[in-house]
Amino acid sequence: MSRSFGVVICSHNRLDYLKRTLEYFQDSKDVQDRDVQVVLADDKSTDGTIEWALHSGLFSGVFINPKGGSYCLNTIRNGGISMCSSEFVILLDCDCKPVDGFILGHDAVFDRFPKAISVGFTDLYDETGTKILSQDLRRKGLKGESVGGIGWANAYGGNIAFPICLWKAIGGFDEKFDGAWGFEDLDFAYRAHHHGYKCVCHRQTVVRHMRHPIRKDATASERVKGRNIKLFEKKHGIRF
Repeated sequence: MSRSFGVVICSHNRLDYLKRTLEYFQDSKDVQDRDVQVVLADDKSTDGTIEWALHSGLFSGVFINPKGGSYCLNTIRNGGISMCSSEFVILLDCDCKPVDGFILGHDAVFDRFPKAISVGFTDLYDETGTKILSQDLRRKGLKGESVGGIGWANAYGGNIAFPICLWKAIGGFDEKFDGAWGFEDLDFAYRAHHHGYKCVCHRQTVVRHMRHPIRKDATASERVKGRNIKLFEKKHGIRF
């Protein structure tokens, strides 16, 4: 079965990393043999990303958050997905460079589980994406298998794939979660879970997350104790 994929790459002021990530879509045979469109979803970058993207010829669409600013991840996700004409979508952060077989692995998940969110693995690399620093610990759950289930609470959106019909059915990503880090992914996965979708991992769905400086206002306390966790708890009646 030949599936079409829209890859939505989310960015904000990381042009150098975005260019490295785009190398996969220019060079990989995994992409050339498939129906793949690449869309940039940008949170109104000010580092030249938008100007470069619009003139690069590398994207089938460029969504720019009209509000601007940062931490509007769900807004740009929804905007980017709305520009896709594909059957499936892959969400990818601009500092996460796929390895060969990345799309093949996501595609293989839907061969076995049509109602699934394919949750990819994210290994940490240095700034250039050439030296590995640590591996995604979720990989251990596969226990030697190529494909395995994973709980919705382990679904992170920097590398996930799903049918666009699911996105439409559950109302997309909740933009009330914009403004802080964390739990915007889990809200989507939790709602998908209650819509009959399971989270599944495939060994080949790997990206190299290139290490970069953390913004001064993106403190650990904001990520862990931010307002998004309170919103999630109130919305779903779950305590963390």
